[in-house]
Amino acid sequence: MRAHGIGRALIAVLLAASTLGAAPASGPTPSPIDPNAEALFTAARSARSQSSYAHYSVYATVVRFRRNGRPVSSTWDTTEDMRRRLVHAHALSREEGAHPHVPHGINMGISGGPSGPIMGIPPKGQIVSHEPGDDPIGTLTFAVDQDFGLALNAPQIAATADMSEVSVTVTTLPHIGRTGTIARTYEVTDLGDGTENGIALHHLGLRPLRDPRRYRLRELWTDVKTSLPVRAIVAGIGNRGPLQSVSWRVDFTQLQGGTYITRETALEPLNTDGGQLDDVTITFAELRPTNRLTPEESLGLSGDVGTTDP
Repeated sequence: MRAHGIGRALIAVLLAASTLGAAPASGPTPSPIDPNAEALFTAARSARSQSSYAHYSVYATVVRFRRNGRPVSSTWDTTEDMRRRLVHAHALSREEGAHPHVPHGINMGISGGPSGPIMGIPPKGQIVSHEPGDDPIGTLTFAVDQDFGLALNAPQIAATADMSEVSVTVTTLPHIGRTGTIARTYEVTDLGDGTENGIALHHLGLRPLRDPRRYRLRELWTDVKTSLPVRAIVAGIGNRGPLQSVSWRVDFTQLQGGTYITRETALEPLNTDGGQLDDVTITFAELRPTNRLTPEESLGLSGDVGTTDP
């Protein structure tokens, strides 16, 4: 009996020793890499990176939606320095400029005084109770060449309230691609090929391997011939709610060698402080690539850049 007990103890010791150098248990095993899907995605990234642009893009960012069944539209005249990816939108929408808003109601508030709270009309120029506008989304300062990280080594998109920062002459060094392994940020799945309007398309599914707020691509359609993006599904746009709270369909186009967004369509209603917005679209219209801005286009100062690219 004692020998059997010693034997069991020895086996237990040996088993414990054999596991001392073993690696700790890992998390769920990632799906096997699909070489064909990875190759298609890499080709799309490379093709997008080779897009070429004029120095500037001048365009109108048009927001449309239905609020309480009533259509609302806001148009923001926008300019982007394509070399630095620096964007400026005008202070007022076209609609506000054409029909300035006239405040209604009474501006009342409560302020503190030596003898306690005082209720009444505040000093001239001071707004206490802001009247809600028709557009709960507000100003958009969006880049027309946004690609949600598809381009390799592209500068970070930035926004500015001062147009002179966009129009100022800045010497930029030519971008030279670097060699090395492209970091794998998505698990890529080949969802099959299809044809739309006579164009053959690859369809890819994308699952971020980390930081889903940064890596927002979820589906991607690319042209079979050029590997350039045609359409994408992304998990949110912009740097704040409500735009980044729902999924969007993004449509791309090619113009003079560059890849541009034509339209972003919300796939769900947007819930805002001003109520629910239905059928929300953002269209990049009147696109004009140019190497020289007019004097009027070179001026502008906005109080707030509003919602910008993430």
